[in-house]
Amino acid sequence: MISWLLIGIVTGTCAGVLVMSLLVAARERDRLEGDEWEPEDVRQLRQVFEDAVSRLDGGRTHYGLYDPETDDRDLYEEAIEECLDTANYALMQVSKIRRMRERLIHGQGEVQ
Repeated sequence: MISWLLIGIVTGTCAGVLVMSLLVAARERDRLEGDEWEPEDVRQLRQVFEDAVSRLDGGRTHYGLYDPETDDRDLYEEAIEECLDTANYALMQVSKIRRMRERLIHGQGEVQ
């Protein structure tokens, strides 16, 4: 799983980082709930890519077919903004998982 993080960082894309974040969050959640870490990560990874394809299809519906000759959007800037949003979401999720972990460790009732 670390390879996804490295791929995301090295290539400058947030896709690898996003996938890694989702898998780590799911693994930590499963560990906290006492489940074994099984090939569930493969199912989750497949779901991430299926969701990406679904969003691509939705973009085609909204924007039409992509034509680099006529598309005037600054996709580089949009990608940077999306990566920054992804980083923020991942950090918020890590914070949530840490709070859950602390509650479990210190026996402060149910995890929310």
